[in-house]
Amino acid sequence: MDNKQQEREKNQDIKGSLVTSIDEKNKELFQGLVPDYILEGIEEQYRFGLGILGKEEEAEGVLIFDMQDGSNEEGEKLTVSKIQWLYVEEKYRKQGVADRLMQEYLTILQKAGQRYVLCDLPIDGTYDLLCAYLQCWGFQFGLTDQYELLVQMGDGKILD
Repeated sequence: MDNKQQEREKNQDIKGSLVTSIDEKNKELFQGLVPDYILEGIEEQYRFGLGILGKEEEAEGVLIFDMQDGSNEEGEKLTVSKIQWLYVEEKYRKQGVADRLMQEYLTILQKAGQRYVLCDLPIDGTYDLLCAYLQCWGFQFGLTDQYELLVQMGDGKILD
């Protein structure tokens, strides 16, 4: 068994889906779930993607985020992550796909020692749903002067 097959089996859950990093080699699998201008940014050093692939390498969901140096309101230097896109294909909703993406994302943030996340949430019919979903993960919202939402994980902790 080659390394790729071993990694795939290690990351599969009981439904057979795989959480994977999105990169130049596999980003075409996720093109239908992400606007091109966001997906093209994967080529930049600061943009990262997580995706879930089913047994037939069908894209089930995707989370695209940036990680860059920044500062908080007090001017304290920190690394800031910005969620650019979170989407789950309709037929895979309510099956834990978004939860698996968020869990992997928060694990990455925890390892990087991050305390803040910026989210570009569309002010449309999905706004309340997205806010409610992120609040379930312990995120707190506050408006910034850039008309973005600054999300701080409860008490500066990502995972309780």
